[in-house]
Amino acid sequence: MTVEMEIGGIPGIKAARGVDPINHAIFADASLLLGGASIMIAMAFKEILQHLCLITGALINKRKSAVYSLNVEHPTILRIACILGFPGYDMWEKIKYLGLLLTSGTSSPSLWTKVISK
Repeated sequence: MTVEMEIGGIPGIKAARGVDPINHAIFADASLLLGGASIMIAMAFKEILQHLCLITGALINKRKSAVYSLNVEHPTILRIACILGFPGYDMWEKIKYLGLLLTSGTSSPSLWTKVISK
């Protein structure tokens, strides 16, 4: 559990019962950040990303970055997206991580063919 999660900065999302909440996934240069849709959480993520870039020298590709939210008013999504500097969407069916859609129905083995071939 991260310090931010322990102090309540980024609560994460529960993927299943009996499992700790997840607030990030990182593989090579691809990152997925998960948290509630609030201005405070957006600012916490922004601070973490700024520190990550400062420490590692990495840059965020804003063309490949986006904010997605479900059951959140569109103006709130836009405010969060503005804080982070990414476009904001309220359509979960577009969320991808490592080339895979992260919505229901993604368990089909055919979805893994592209990933395995890469």
